[in-house]
This record gives sequence, structure tokens and C-alpha cells, in this order.
Amino acid sequence: MLHSSQIVCSPDSSSICSACLGGKMSRLPFPVSSDRVVHPFHKLHSDIWGPSPVVSIEDYRYFVLFVDDYTIFIWMFPLINKSAVYSTFVKFHAFISTQCSASIKILQSDGGGEYQSHLFKQFLTSKGILHQVSCPYTPQQNGLVERKNRHIIETAVTLMTAAALPLNFWSHACLHASFLINRMPYRTLGFCSPYPKLCQTPPELQSLWVFGSAVFPYLRPYNDNKLQPRTCQCIFLGYANGYKGVICYNSHSGRLFLSRHVVHDETVFPFKQMHSTHTSRSFPVPSSPLLLLVVLSTAPTPTTDSDTIPLQSSIPPSLHTSLQDSTSSATPPCPSTMLPVLTDAQLQQASPSTSVTSQSGLVQSVHPMTTRLKDGTISRKHYSNVAHYTQSVNHSFSGVTCIAHITDTSEPSHFRLAASQPHWQQAMQEEFDALTVQGTWVLVPPPPNKNIVGSKWIYKVKKNPDGSVSRYKALLVA
Repeated sequence: MLHSSQIVCSPDSSSICSACLGGKMSRLPFPVSSDRVVHPFHKLHSDIWGPSPVVSIEDYRYFVLFVDDYTIFIWMFPLINKSAVYSTFVKFHAFISTQCSASIKILQSDGGGEYQSHLFKQFLTSKGILHQVSCPYTPQQNGLVERKNRHIIETAVTLMTAAALPLNFWSHACLHASFLINRMPYRTLGFCSPYPKLCQTPPELQSLWVFGSAVFPYLRPYNDNKLQPRTCQCIFLGYANGYKGVICYNSHSGRLFLSRHVVHDETVFPFKQMHSTHTSRSFPVPSSPLLLLVVLSTAPTPTTDSDTIPLQSSIPPSLHTSLQDSTSSATPPCPSTMLPVLTDAQLQQASPSTSVTSQSGLVQSVHPMTTRLKDGTISRKHYSNVAHYTQSVNHSFSGVTCIAHITDTSEPSHFRLAASQPHWQQAMQEEFDALTVQGTWVLVPPPPNKNIVGSKWIYKVKKNPDGSVSRYKALLVA
């Protein structure tokens, strides 16, 4: 039109109209990256997922993900707090360096504060690792691990939905999803899965079982007598790294068991049967802190020399993160033996133990110090006397709701109230015996000019899904 009107126009292609940009500015396109590394661990991608809307049964709310750019192999570590990212990466770097004789050259992450801390930067500098950070509000620059986060969550939701698992089992579902994803074929790898690409050996797929299905572990060592059943129906929650066994969850007692003596029934999903009468999507946490075996990266292999171990410990689960096996194409493949998840002392604590008791059933003190209880200055308190006195006083008031009329499901607010009820007496005695057997306390003379910290009883009622009482738990804390 300008030409037909004999108007000469010579636009300057180098000029920029700021007004047009202000009204039409949008994100620039992201070209397909052609920069690919040539061996494992040359470049790692990392990202944090969370916080989860539901806290897991081990109190996890986050997980950190590491993805190898060459093999697309993923390592997942559940976290209680974001601050654990630094310590987790330090352990992961040590594992790669020792087990695979490889070194990480580039770490790609976003600009989160967990990756920008002084300690994290100092560690990367000391190891000569180049830290590449994505621009603010540009997750596309860290797209590989972002897509893996979505893949893991979608797979975990599918697994929990198929098995009707409560949402507080999301950490186990995500770990099992990572285990499966590492064995799935990828088009970018020539329809090869990350596991053989990294370890140079095919994965074992014969021991794969349906997540959340019924499993029957051998539990005879934990029975009180020989007439009890040798097993009970549990839920399969995946594989335990470092062990040739599977993780079994007893929904009635709230305990996790690790066993290789198991029988699977993949046609039954126990939580589906529970949800037919209970519609809640939450489940009570186990009666004691759990020890989670994380990063399930290798396929389980048969063995004949392991036993069932209840995964219960007073040590925080964040201290028990085990790392996956990995290898380099230019170096020998990683050994099949994984890092130990439990130390000898923890195994002794997790295994069934017997305590030395007197004829009266009380745990004997073996420390050499002479106490007032030993020399007869004071006598041991018997809760039965308090209960008898309380009940006699209560029955003298007719028509008044007293201590003796409190229901069994209530949680007492102080010691005198708990000491008047036999089930809380037993719970306190079990807690005291456990502390004595495990050697939690050491009796020493009080230091001069120091304040002595007292102790306090905390009472909790653990319930089953149907609302019945599972057990009474008493905790003695400082």
C-alpha cells in the first residue's frame, strides 16, 4: 500500500520500540538443547519437591532429587526439613567418589536458598564443581529434574490410588516409583532403561511385586507364645536398600517389618477392604518412631541368610539415609553391595532382645553406684497402692464423676491421674524398662553448682482405623 501511494519507507531494523515491548513482551522460546555429556556424573540436575500437604509416617515433608544427565538415572532422598539438602549432597558426593570412582563436574539447580547457602557454595568450590543456576522464575532451565518430579508424583499417586493407601504413605510410594522409573525404557536412551545404562548390567525384574498388595512375613520370633499365628496380613511398601528383603507394614500394630521370608498375594489390597467401611484418607502413625530405608535403587535378589527385622528405632529417620548404587561407563561398574542402612548397635536395638529381670518382674539395675533405693533409704513406688486409694475415695462419692470413671481412651494430663489406672501403670513400666535395657541413661553423681533438669511423663493413646485402642504409650522425656 505504501508503494502504491508512492511513499518511500526505509525502516530501521535495529531500532526497538519500548512502548511496543511494554504491551507485547512475552517469554522467549526455549530451543532444544543439543549439549549432551558423554559419560555419567559429568552433570547432575537437582531439585526439591515439597512441602507435602500431608506429613508422611516418618515425618517427611520434602524430598530432594538428583538426576544424572547422561543416563537419566534418579536418586531420591526424603527430607524432614529443607536444611538437610547440604548434608545429603555431601553424603551423595562421597558415595559417588568412593563406590564409582567418578567425580561430579557440574551441578544444575534452581536458585533456592538450600543451594545458595555459604556451606553449599564452599563445598562445591572445594571440590571444583561448577554450579549452574537457573534464572529466577525460569524452571525450564532446570527442566530435566522438574519433569522427573512430576513423573514421580504422578506415578506415586497412581500407586496409592490403585492400592487405596492413605496419603501419609506418599514417601514410600515415591521411593517405589523411583525404583520403577529407573527400570523403564526411554526413547532418548534408545529404548534402554537408566539402570543398565548406568550399571552395565540388566536389572532383575523377577522379584517385582505390586505396591500396596498383601504380604505375609514370617513373624514367629516376635510371638509371645507358640500358639500364636506365625504370620499376619501386612502391606507391601517396597524394597529395602542394603537388604535382600521387602518392607512390610502391619496396619493393626503400626509397625514396619523387613523380611525376606514373605508370601505375596497380589490379588488382595488390604487398605481397599478397610476403606469399604472407613472413608478417611489418613492413617495413624506407628506407636514409635520409624526407621525408613530410603533410596531403593537396586532390584532385590534372593537370599537365604536374612531374618525379619522390625524397623523401629529411637534414632531420627533423617540420620538413616542410604545411597543408591551408580557407576561410570569409563570406570568399573559400582559394586552390588550397598551402604549399610543399620549399624551393628542399631540392629541389636531393632532385633528382639531379652532383659534381665528379677523374680518380681522388675528390671535389675547393674550400675555400681549406691543409690537410696539400694541402701534402703527409700522404697520403690507401687502404682497399685495409688489406684486402690483413688478408687476407694471415688466410690465414697455417689453421683459424682471421679478419676475412676474416666474412660480408657482418655489421655491423662498428669502423673497422679495416670498412676491410678492399671493400663497406664503398665505403659509407664514398659517405658522405664526399655530405657533401662537400652542404656539410655547413665547414673552419675550430680555435678556441683549445676541445675538438674527434671523429667516429665507424656501419655498418648494409639488407635486402630476402626477407632479401637491399639496400645497405650507413655514417654519419659527431660
